[in-house]
Amino acid sequence: MSFAFVSPGYRLAQKSDVSDVSAKLVRTEDRISDLQEQLDRLLLISESMWFLLKDKLKLDDAALIEMMKQVDLRDGKIDGKPTQKPETCAKCGHTVSMRTGKCLYCGTVTEKKTPF
Repeated sequence: MSFAFVSPGYRLAQKSDVSDVSAKLVRTEDRISDLQEQLDRLLLISESMWFLLKDKLKLDDAALIEMMKQVDLRDGKIDGKPTQKPETCAKCGHTVSMRTGKCLYCGTVTEKKTPF
């Protein structure tokens, strides 16, 4: 029969690691909750805007569904995501960051052509 010796410091490190993971889990759960609230609010805003448009412009749900398909197809595939193709830099022809509007190679800043 053999016994392994575990130092007290090792056990403290394990407890500390568990505490760190627990704290990260709580922060992650809080962040998910915040994101869910934001998503719910955006859904409410989108629905409200659609009801206004339907009422004021006399549109119907079929018109919205057709437009959703057209927007979805802008990237060449229907996948339920509004993905945009990245722009190319007018100066060097490489890809422009969609997040920053800056060329990833030469750093040229381009003006956004869409609010999205």
